[in-house]
Amino acid sequence: MKTILDAVRALCAQCDFLSDFTNGENVDWSAGEAGSYGIFPTGESVVEGSETMDGCVQWHYSFVLQALCFGVTDAERIENSAFCERLANWIYAKNRTGITLPQGCELVRIYAGGGQFVDWDDATQTGTYRIQCGIFYEKEQ
Repeated sequence: MKTILDAVRALCAQCDFLSDFTNGENVDWSAGEAGSYGIFPTGESVVEGSETMDGCVQWHYSFVLQALCFGVTDAERIENSAFCERLANWIYAKNRTGITLPQGCELVRIYAGGGQFVDWDDATQTGTYRIQCGIFYEKEQ
């Protein structure tokens, strides 16, 4: 594993209910079809004042998971919103079990929240749901 994005992709591959998205994973785009999801990196920055005595620095890597789901009816939208909640809880649980990061990096914490419906496409009858996520990690300098 060479990058934090690789770690995010590996994390998503471990999630049982993301495997239901049979149209696959994409990076920086989504296929535009229900049943696909995308990973959209939104930036990486040093956490100010985070340098430790041993020279490690804390970084924050943020990304958005975007899932395309069917959802014309209220019941389907509720189910899709429940998906966002389940995914956020699954990611939060990784704080206890940990995730694999590139060599020289150590997980501080991972988070996901703010899952929400953001768009509807009449042509494909799909709704787009986004979940804001991030990883705080220490990196040897």
